[in-house]
Amino acid sequence: MKYISLVRNQNGVGLLLVMSSIALLTFLLATFTYNTSINKIKVYNEQDSFQARLNAESGLNFARSKLKMYQEAFNMLEKNESLKSVVSPEKIEGLITQPFIFPLPVNIDNLNLIQKTLLKEFSDNTYMNGEVMVEVKSISNFLNPNNLSVPFIKESKDQDEDRRDEDKDEDPQDDEDDNSEKKDNKSSNDQKENLINNEQAFVELLSERLQQKIEEDEEFASNYSDLDPVMLIKELKYYVSRNELFKDDQKTDIEILYSEKDIDPKHAPLEHISELYQLAGWDDEIVNLVIDRLSVYAAAIIPINEINEKHLRLIFPELTDEQVNDFFLQRDGNEELEVDPTPLNSFQDFKRLCTETLDFDSSMFQQRTELFLKAGYHFGPAGKLFKITSNGKFNNSNYTLNAFIDLPILPQPEESKTKKKKTSKTKEKTKKKAPPVELMEPRVINIAY
Repeated sequence: MKYISLVRNQNGVGLLLVMSSIALLTFLLATFTYNTSINKIKVYNEQDSFQARLNAESGLNFARSKLKMYQEAFNMLEKNESLKSVVSPEKIEGLITQPFIFPLPVNIDNLNLIQKTLLKEFSDNTYMNGEVMVEVKSISNFLNPNNLSVPFIKESKDQDEDRRDEDKDEDPQDDEDDNSEKKDNKSSNDQKENLINNEQAFVELLSERLQQKIEEDEEFASNYSDLDPVMLIKELKYYVSRNELFKDDQKTDIEILYSEKDIDPKHAPLEHISELYQLAGWDDEIVNLVIDRLSVYAAAIIPINEINEKHLRLIFPELTDEQVNDFFLQRDGNEELEVDPTPLNSFQDFKRLCTETLDFDSSMFQQRTELFLKAGYHFGPAGKLFKITSNGKFNNSNYTLNAFIDLPILPQPEESKTKKKKTSKTKEKTKKKAPPVELMEPRVINIAY
């Protein structure tokens, strides 16, 4: 009977329920508090990351403002040659490419009262939370894989030369057609020659990097010592060219390689340099050897003060070793030989150094430089294509963006084709001075967040 009463006794059950409820609620409260703390931290991190991104974008806008000032200064110097003797475009570019850091990394204790006042005024007028570092780098390399693309060249029709000679005096239109055909043939030959020179420059670059890596790395040598740089460049040329324009004895071998690896060749210009990793015959290690020397963005101004030996030989293949050495001796100087450097502030300085001081063949110089001008390259002391690296920081968040900014060259108006030709051959032909290179406002052509 006592046993039954004990079983039916419910004293203390409420206490157990309360304790269980408290324990459950405590667990739920702890879980809720933890999740709330985590979410709060996530929100703060997102805010910090967003602020860091805003700082990075502010750095990019700051770089664009600097390049805007560079554009105005560059155009002013191009229009006023006398100013170049005072301030060269290269020095202006040097000011623009100086890195910028905020807050300014200065030791206040070493500043005088005026400097401290200016620094405080600058900080008070700058509304930025966090830090930012901006680097502006001029892109001077003109080895562009897209330049390997086979151009469409219109073949000239065969004409009867005897008939043209007979009718030359009777119909002046035939004379114009003859001159037009000669210009087309010369343009086609220039395109072919430029393509051959580009291929040779790529082959030399790849051969040099392969040989250097083979000498340094035994494992690399065992895997890639039998590579043919010429074949690799042909594959790159095949990849960026229209299929119907690429004609080569080894085209079938390249097509078989892509078929075996089930890769579709692009047959179009590269949009980003990382597309090199999609080449069927190029392993990542091979791409890594040369990717730092290539760019898919056209550096349309070749900086004459930064031309190296490879570039000089690409521009003037006819030069001897002695002429190449003399060029760099005169331009860069030599302390041991007591030769002062000769900075080149314009294309005319470059021309005078080559044709007058170093006695380069003037016709060869004109022909080769005109070839590059037709390809869209200008010679100058400063560049027009820049890479911007902006790093924003706020608390523990970092955000980096890379952008390429181009300052397009203002196109020159074409001369009217309806102008009447001078009939008198005794009249002296006055040579017009080449118009100055004028840069347009900077524009972002690629940006990576």
